[in-house]
Amino acid sequence: MSAAQISARDIWASAVLLIKRHGDLAAIEAGKKADQFLQTGDLAGQRIWLRIMHAIAAMTDTEGQPRN
Repeated sequence: MSAAQISARDIWASAVLLIKRHGDLAAIEAGKKADQFLQTGDLAGQRIWLRIMHAIAAMTDTEGQPRN
C-alpha cells in the first residue's frame, strides 16, 4: 500500500492514538518512526509517518496561529 492510499481519516485516527499514548511526545514518536522507515529505504512508510507527524502538529497547535 502506498502513502497515497492511506486515507486522511486513517492518518488523523493514527495521530489521535499517538497523542493519547504519548501526549506531548506524540510528534517526536511519529518522527522517530519516519526516521526508522527512511533508514530501511521505505520511503512510502516514511511519508505515512510524516503525514501523521504533521497531523499531530496541527491537532496540538497551541499558538493559535492558523495552519496552512
